[in-house]
Amino acid sequence: KKGAALNLMNSIFHVRSNQLFGKAGPGENFHYLSGLLIGHELKELLESGDMPVTLVCGGELKKAYTLALDVLGADSKLQFKDSDIALVRGQKKIMDRISQAPGNDRG
Repeated sequence: KKGAALNLMNSIFHVRSNQLFGKAGPGENFHYLSGLLIGHELKELLESGDMPVTLVCGGELKKAYTLALDVLGADSKLQFKDSDIALVRGQKKIMDRISQAPGNDRG
């Protein structure tokens, strides 16, 4: 909720000062900063209107975004696509285009 409610730059400064003064370790700061950024991003998306958004990511990031949406109480049109599958499909499309290009004697 803090990422959606607080000033992002001020919050990021607190992450750095928490580490400098030993209030939080690197792991805690990583998760806190990740939550701030996800919350801020979702706030912007949710305020921008009723348009579908697709997030291409792995399982851990999907968990973080799903949790953030739940915390924000958002009924979003956010869709998830697995990044590994998207990568393979994209590479296959590139190879298909290369093999079908005029003058290509590989296909």
